[in-house]
Amino acid sequence: MASLASILLGYRYVLFVLFVIFNAVIASVAAWDYGMAHETGHNQQIDTYLIFLGILGVIYIIPM
Repeated sequence: MASLASILLGYRYVLFVLFVIFNAVIASVAAWDYGMAHETGHNQQIDTYLIFLGILGVIYIIPM
């Protein structure tokens, strides 16, 4: 039977991978939408903010 420490360690790695994947998806979709908004002349402030948050999240979590 697995100990509680090994279960929590598994959850830690799963959450790490999910956090990196979700932040990378947010940043890449926002960058893609920023390019489309730039071509059509729409407001792209929220895209810039989402790109910043996604990249900041990945940069923050990688050293851990």
